[in-house]
Amino acid sequence: MALAYSVLALSYLLYALALLPYRLYASAVAFGLTPSSIPTVAIVTVADYVGPELRSAAGGFVTPFFGIGQAIGPALGGFVIEATGLVVGAFYIVLLASAIRVFGSLFLKRPSTER
Repeated sequence: MALAYSVLALSYLLYALALLPYRLYASAVAFGLTPSSIPTVAIVTVADYVGPELRSAAGGFVTPFFGIGQAIGPALGGFVIEATGLVVGAFYIVLLASAIRVFGSLFLKRPSTER
């Protein structure tokens, strides 16, 4: 998960610093590699923490949080852009959020191997 969030953070940073067109292309490629992988990796990670009998329930529990983020994110981004007058302000905020997720995923406890 840390790797996926790192690449996502990199895509936001490249966009925020995009003074040259190649940075926009690099940002688009990095972003394109990550969004669909993060929910999958999160569901697989959650499945590692529960037994086989709870894997479906754990995946079902995690999935709505991605939907909530996708519903609220654009509105919050628009609010930040309106408040600051800068599009890059929203990208710096999501860069910070992704960096927090990188460090949070690095500090996850290892799942128990005994069930």
